[in-house]
Amino acid sequence: ASLPTRKDAIPNAHATEAGCIDLPEINLNCFVISPLQPATECGKYFDFATHVYGHQLDDYSIARLSEIYPNEGTDYIVWGQLKKSIYTDLLACLRNSRSVKNKYRRLL
Repeated sequence: ASLPTRKDAIPNAHATEAGCIDLPEINLNCFVISPLQPATECGKYFDFATHVYGHQLDDYSIARLSEIYPNEGTDYIVWGQLKKSIYTDLLACLRNSRSVKNKYRRLL
């Protein structure tokens, strides 16, 4: 799991509207989802550029997630299923980065 965020920590010289950014020299891996393209299979868009950072990956059991976020609709909202093409690109971005811990790269 990695919580997507609107926080942009990418150096300006490497900024992108969408896709994978991998900067091993500063240990940064980020996948950017553009607000200009549908992000879900049902056609929903993010209102802003959304970032998934490789160094923020962690694993949780379903029981632990249910304990942390027990109330759907209050603690979280199931917003839609990520488009397959974005999901595939996200996995490839994380899998091919040296900034992502080896245990997660193997799982991906």
